[in-house]
Order: sequence, then C-alpha cells, then structure tokens
Amino acid sequence: MGQKGKIDDRYFKSVFEHSPTSIQIYGVDGYLKSYNDAFEALFNTDASPFVGVYNIFEDPQLIDSGIINLVKRVVEGETIENLVSRYDASRMNGRERWLRTFMFPVKDQSQKVIDFVIMHEDVTDLKNHELYLEKIISERTMELERVNRELEQLSKIDVLTTLFNRRAFNVAFETEYQQTLQTGNPLSLILIDVDYFKSYNDCYGHQGGDACLQKVASVIKENVKRSADLAARYGGDEFAVILPNTETAEAFNIAEHIRKAVEGAKIPNDSSPLGHVTISLGIKTFSKDVDSSREVFFNETDLALYRAKNTGKNKSVLF
Repeated sequence: MGQKGKIDDRYFKSVFEHSPTSIQIYGVDGYLKSYNDAFEALFNTDASPFVGVYNIFEDPQLIDSGIINLVKRVVEGETIENLVSRYDASRMNGRERWLRTFMFPVKDQSQKVIDFVIMHEDVTDLKNHELYLEKIISERTMELERVNRELEQLSKIDVLTTLFNRRAFNVAFETEYQQTLQTGNPLSLILIDVDYFKSYNDCYGHQGGDACLQKVASVIKENVKRSADLAARYGGDEFAVILPNTETAEAFNIAEHIRKAVEGAKIPNDSSPLGHVTISLGIKTFSKDVDSSREVFFNETDLALYRAKNTGKNKSVLF
C-alpha cells in the first residue's frame, strides 16, 4: 500500500464543521472543549454555554446509564465503536432518541491521551423500525405457538366425537400405567362397545351411525368428570375410559352410571330388541402383583367387555 499523504489541518476543520455526524471534543478532565453544528442540530440546543462548563463525568443521566465507565476506558486509550443506546433528550427537545456512538482517544506524539472525541449518529428511526419489526416477529411467533398448541391439541381429538382419540389414549394409558407401577396407586380401565352397532348402521346408514356415536360420546363425557380421567374413542364404536387412582368398586359405579345414562337417553335403535341404543362395558383394576404387563391389563379388560357382550349385552362386567 502507498503511504498516506499529509492533509492540511484546514481539511480536518472543514470535515469537523460540515460533518452530518455530531462531534464533541473533550479534555481528559471531562470538560467539553468543542463541538460541531451537527451536535447542536441533534440536540436542538445552543451548546456554546456548555463549553468549559459541562463535564461529562458529572452528568447524572450518563452516570446512571453506565456510559461514564466507557468514557473512562477511552481516557485510558481504548476505542469504543458502534454503541447503540437510548438517550432521553426530553429536557432539550422533548424527544427520546436512539444514538449510535463512537468514542476514541486523541494522543500526542508520545501516545499520551490528551483529549477524546465522542461522535453520535441519530438512528432513532432505524431503531424504531427495528423495534417495530421485533414486535411484529414476537406477535407472529406467539400466534404461531398458539396455532401449534391448538394443532397439537387437535391431533389428540377424535373429529367425530370430540373425545380424545386412540393416539391420545395410548399415550395417556402408558403414562398412567408407569405412574401406577411407581406409586402402587390403583388404575382402572373401562372398555365400551355400542350394542348392535353393525345392524344400527345397516338400519340407519353411516350418517345415522355417526350421529349415534356422537350422542353416546356426549353421554360418556358427561359422566367422566374428574380432571385426571380420560375418555377416548378407541376405534369404530369402541370407547375407553382411563380412571387413575380408582379402585374396582368406584370404577364399576362409574361404568354403571355411563351405561344407565346411555340407556336413559333412549336413542332409537329399531335393530335392537330393546328398541334403543345400549352399551356393554368391561372393567378391570390393575394390580402390579398379579398383572404382568400393560398389554395383559388391556387384554383382560377387553375380555371382560367380550363377556358383557356375549352374556346379554347392556351390562357392565368386571374381570
């Protein structure tokens, strides 16, 4: 690289006076020595009374902001670049500003710091736009998170009945099963099947069958009220209810409440000997001393349901 040519001090003076960037020159004692027109324009003030009077180290606003510590580092010979900070200029022009600040020392031939320079650029509009974009991004992110939560929740719901779906049942069943293994608390399961549902579909069509399942699901939901319990559509006309911390007698009572409520709803079913929709239920309470696995627990509950359906239907059977 070629050597830099020497520039007359007049050029520096001209740059200083005409620069659109606010420039202030301070002595190492902190007193303001000089400034340019851009400084007065930036803060909308006549700065001449401040020369030799204003001491940056004594400005309480700067002390509170921590800027003074940075100024002291500059006096010790360090350069501070690209510092963006908020400055309350309300005392001068009624406006809060965002400033990008550069600070650097001025040294003599022996490298001793004799003065220091502070330069300000008004980046208020740019910063406000940046803050606006951050706000928009934050709002969009929150909205996206909300939508994702809703989608996650919807992914657990059976669309037809609005009960939990089989996927949600499987997750909850595994969770409650593991909890029971750890705590020894009882865990009961009810499996439910709509009686004569195939013939119901043949009689009323699939739309009628869907409406029937919706009504049955609504009755199940009304009778499974505890926050820890979970009612789900397991598949087709099969439903399942998980009852944490529930002994056999209480589980059987809940099953009977559901069965009687469905029967009491008097949903017409001309294909049934009773003339209305009924359900069969199998109930079992898990015992870690007897049951070897979650699969055995489920299968034995299903076997109880099978017995209910094959011994007259419209009944609750314990395993």
